[in-house]
Amino acid sequence: MCYYRPMHDGTHAQNKILIIEDDDLTLDSLVRHFKTANPDYLVLTAPTFEAAMEALNGNTFAMILIDPGLPDFGADSEKADVRLSNIEEIINTSPTGIHVIITGRFSSEEAEACRRLGAKAYLGKFGLNAPALANILEELSRTDFLLHRGTITSDKTMPEVHYPELSAVEELCLKWVASRPPGMKRSELFDQMAKHFNMKNADSAEKKYKRARSKILTYPNTTSPNSADT
Repeated sequence: MCYYRPMHDGTHAQNKILIIEDDDLTLDSLVRHFKTANPDYLVLTAPTFEAAMEALNGNTFAMILIDPGLPDFGADSEKADVRLSNIEEIINTSPTGIHVIITGRFSSEEAEACRRLGAKAYLGKFGLNAPALANILEELSRTDFLLHRGTITSDKTMPEVHYPELSAVEELCLKWVASRPPGMKRSELFDQMAKHFNMKNADSAEKKYKRARSKILTYPNTTSPNSADT
């Protein structure tokens, strides 16, 4: 899946985001995150290093998200020097953008190397849920370099439940509350939700969540990750 298209349409750079990622599920999640946060964003995606360089040719982006383990280099794709070479060339080709590294192979050494190359953040992919990502993106303007370790592995042991009565936004609200990062207060979470979903304020976000939760109480025999957060 690739959302890339030539872009010489006068779109302002601050509304352009490039996501360099070869995993379709991660890619789709990131695209939906940014398009929900701001429908005016023009999001380009590149599943390979070659596609990324083509997208960067003649275009200026506000933010570039980079998974450095790209498939162009075959068995060498996950070698440390190849990954860092990819990152360095992308950063050098787009010096005015904010560069965020997102990886499933978290490494403190690689994170430090990325910081020296000019990246703004280095994020572990696993456990990088919507509220955590929203909080990280907001923090970028207030820090020189942001590190998010995430979890060691992806947790796929629990089923996800999709209720027929819920709208897409209501389902997302339930997921946000269920995946509230440790240390984040509920008030902070609802404030982030309001900003992300363009709601009036945190109270509106909390009401949306409570309305969604009341709908699923008719399913008492269904295990829900949201049931413990009242």
